[in-house]
Amino acid sequence: MIRSAIRTFARALLAEPTAATYTDAEINIWINEGMKEVCSRTRCYTIYAYLTLVNATQSYTPLVTAAPVTNMIGTLSVVDYAGLAVPELDFQKIGTLPIIPGTPSYWKQSNKTIWISPAPNAVFVVANPTWYVWLYGFPADMTDDANTPDIPYNYHWLLALYAAFIGKLKTNDAQRAATFYKYFSDGCEKGGFEWAGDIPGQSQPDSTMEKR
Repeated sequence: MIRSAIRTFARALLAEPTAATYTDAEINIWINEGMKEVCSRTRCYTIYAYLTLVNATQSYTPLVTAAPVTNMIGTLSVVDYAGLAVPELDFQKIGTLPIIPGTPSYWKQSNKTIWISPAPNAVFVVANPTWYVWLYGFPADMTDDANTPDIPYNYHWLLALYAAFIGKLKTNDAQRAATFYKYFSDGCEKGGFEWAGDIPGQSQPDSTMEKR
């Protein structure tokens, strides 16, 4: 869905087809905020990054790159990035690339830094100069009505729900805001579910809103 379609859907939920209480500009902001909230809750936006290993060095800051094909450090499903606050994590076993033969290798994350133990030596760095990781974060904000959210399609309609939630908060309609947020939250938990058509006063907008 492009941004204009998401905004149209949000306006349908808000029962305001054209700007009156809510401007297009502020709904656009709420849509982008919703995209960040979806990513924060679902970790549906992933990017690849790499670590350039250095002799006797344990700490590294990941650098974004194109998708790699070798030397992935497991499946770093707990690594967050791009503005997501994360606690320090305990060391996790790497397992597939022992730095010292016969000795388990580990990594951990502390904020945006990746730590490797034991520290790679010169021989290992020459043989394995780069390690890759998956990072979770936020895509860029949409700035044009023709833009499409850089998250999986099944989450797109949730952005309209989030915008409607914020809109109802703006007008102090706590009950409707709570209803929209519940549907948004449920959608995040279920990976973007099909429109159920049971939000009071709403009907299924069209088949393109269904999960693909």
